[in-house]
Amino acid sequence: SCFEPANQMVKCDPRHGKYMAVCLLYRGDVVPKDVNKAIASIKTRRTIQFVDWCPTGFKV
Repeated sequence: SCFEPANQMVKCDPRHGKYMAVCLLYRGDVVPKDVNKAIASIKTRRTIQFVDWCPTGFKV
C-alpha cells in the first residue's frame, strides 16, 4: 500500500498525526475505475486520518 511507512520517503512515522492531503500518481495500464475503487477503499477503512477542514483530501 502507498501508506505503509516503508513505502514513503519521510523521516517521521506517518502513522502518527493526520494528513492534510494526498496526491496519488498512477502510470501505466491503469483504468480510472480501479483508481476510484482503491480511493473508496482507503476512505471507508478510516485507517488514514485527515484533518477535519479538508473535505476530500485526495488528488489523482
